[in-house]
Amino acid sequence: MLALEPILSLVTIYQAFTYGILYLVFVSYPIAFREVRHWSLGISGLAYIGMLIGVFLGAALVIAHTKTRFAQITKANNGVVIPEQRLPLMILGGCLLPIGLFVYAWTSDPHIHWIGQILGSIPVGTGLYMVFVQCINYIVDAKSLVNKQCKEGGRDKSFVNE
Repeated sequence: MLALEPILSLVTIYQAFTYGILYLVFVSYPIAFREVRHWSLGISGLAYIGMLIGVFLGAALVIAHTKTRFAQITKANNGVVIPEQRLPLMILGGCLLPIGLFVYAWTSDPHIHWIGQILGSIPVGTGLYMVFVQCINYIVDAKSLVNKQCKEGGRDKSFVNE
């Protein structure tokens, strides 16, 4: 399916890219806080709280968008899900991610107060969560729509039987 559907390939590549960024950020935490700032092991683990707050914020935004705007558009479309309605939130998350990464990186000097890095990780967590969840939702919605259309036409072209 990846070779036959370009949008699926592009969304998957974007999701893989952001997944790589997630791991790079996780690897940078011990370097930034233990090696550069000389924090102890226990205290350096608290630096992940900024990322955690960002993930909770991203979850709240995704839930709010899904329950309000997305539900209204789906209801107005006679209950048919429009997969592209997942993209605005993914775009917002894609914009928050580099903003947070720049703040996180620019405040990594040990002479700059540590709160800058923690605050910079909040939009990173928000952006990563929004991109991951909306990418998965888009793929599921798009494939469900294709599967439904195939079954309505009397043909079952899908690997997944609903």
